[in-house]
Amino acid sequence: MLELSLVQVSLSLVPVIGAFLIYGWVLADWKTVIWATFRMFVQLIIIGYALTAIFGLNHPFWVFIVVLFMSVGAGWIAARSIKRFAKPVLPIIVTVLLSGVINLIWMLFVVLQPAPWFEPSVVIPITGMVMASSMNSVSLCAERYWSEIQDSGHNVKDSETAAMRAAMIPQINALFAVGLVSLPGMMTGQILSGVSPLIAVRYQIVIMAMLLSTAALGSFGYLWWCRISIAKAKSSSLN
Repeated sequence: MLELSLVQVSLSLVPVIGAFLIYGWVLADWKTVIWATFRMFVQLIIIGYALTAIFGLNHPFWVFIVVLFMSVGAGWIAARSIKRFAKPVLPIIVTVLLSGVINLIWMLFVVLQPAPWFEPSVVIPITGMVMASSMNSVSLCAERYWSEIQDSGHNVKDSETAAMRAAMIPQINALFAVGLVSLPGMMTGQILSGVSPLIAVRYQIVIMAMLLSTAALGSFGYLWWCRISIAKAKSSSLN
């Protein structure tokens, strides 16, 4: 396996300058890219040390704490997408959590079946992938939904259709592109670590099925919650 030196890691950050300049010039926002990059750097260093300690402890309590922290964090970050619409964040947080947890339980107890069931090196990485997929899809869905309703004045049905389509674009594109355009992170990481490409492919199929399901379930859950909330509001106004 290739081992990166600190110098190589530092050199990988050089292209970020280009992203900073482009983002700042187009959006007149000179803070977001730098702040996001800094947070990424600090968060990964912290989680590296934390995971090393947790893997050593190998106790379900600490695994649960990490999973809970990652899940709530994913929901909270996803809620940023509707900040400008002044809408409640609870539906986003709940749908991110539920869609992620449902798929996580299925993957761990039905598909992968690690021994022990709380194996940190399995549970924590899978949780990260599941919650990231749920976070991104629900975030895109919510932003597009309220943008269609408030900015474009479209009705609920058309807004739901546009929101679901937007939320699923990254996952659908990933399915079309995998193996043809891209070798995703799970597969690439395993190949770099010396695992047979045929075995890496099996894991990648499992992961992509999980991510697609999480994206669809999370987006649908959020739209369903919004529809129920709107129906209740209309019923209350009539009464």
